[in-house]
Amino acid sequence: MKHFVIAIGCDFGAGGIEIAKLIAGKLGVEYYDRYFIDEIVKKTAAKRSDAEKADMKKGVLYGMETGSGVYYTNLSKKAIKLQEEIIQELAKKDSCIIVGRSANYYLRNREDVLSIYIYAPKEAKIKHIMEEYHISEKKAAEMHKEKELALHARHKQITGTYRGDRYGRQLMIDSTLFGYVKTADYICRIIQEKFKD
Repeated sequence: MKHFVIAIGCDFGAGGIEIAKLIAGKLGVEYYDRYFIDEIVKKTAAKRSDAEKADMKKGVLYGMETGSGVYYTNLSKKAIKLQEEIIQELAKKDSCIIVGRSANYYLRNREDVLSIYIYAPKEAKIKHIMEEYHISEKKAAEMHKEKELALHARHKQITGTYRGDRYGRQLMIDSTLFGYVKTADYICRIIQEKFKD
């Protein structure tokens, strides 16, 4: 197969991460998701908790000790810039799957990218969150609402568009249509067809 990058966006709780991991395993390529937090921590020397906040919220300040006192920088903006650099580096290096992080936007001008969005009905997402985090339906619904709002706000800040917007995506699929394994198989067939030599 030719070099390819699969940018997968997903609703929180829709199984996008699980499907992406299955695809990466089937195609024998790298999968990246929380990797970005670790890279931001390494490149800024920020605490992991600060980097995680900056990954999801605007205006998170980070204080760095300098010879003339503490210097504050906007870690949220720095995280976004670093994330774009990391995504571009990964896309050049090897074929891979990148989940979330507005990768479809950062890579929109590349010919070797397939942009996918995975969604699911709300009830299915709540059920998945309950099972994943071992929490009640009420807590899962609260977590879903909070995460979705934060993810939408972050994507809108970076791209000016909504996460589930069909423009700029070549494929959108409901993960409950076939289930995770068959959805991964279906997407693999599309990838193999699009990027065959």
